Amino acid sequence: MLNDTDTWDLQTHGGQSLWSTKIIWPPAGRVVMSDLAREVAAKHGLSVDELRGPKRSRYIAWPRQEFMYLAWMAGKSQPQIGRFLGRDHSTCTWGIKRHKARIGASA
Repeated sequence: MLNDTDTWDLQTHGGQSLWSTKIIWPPAGRVVMSDLAREVAAKHGLSVDELRGPKRSRYIAWPRQEFMYLAWMAGKSQPQIGRFLGRDHSTCTWGIKRHKARIGASA
């Protein structure tokens, strides 16, 4: 069972981070999903509970979609991300797609 302390290695491309936002990661190169959620929530002035909660307002949904995208880019599967957020994997598919469109990322 996945919990919020599972970790994964950061993926890099040519030594450059794939993150499109200014989130600072631990120097060891390991990321904890709850830490990622805390960083994204703090960046947007939200709590982790709000990020993981049921509200669908844009000011919460967009940061949640950013979290989905960053977790996916770090190698987490959509079902794992969905379980962490209490959502279905298809919600993560949509959220990742929407965030990529907003930042202009290619497929």
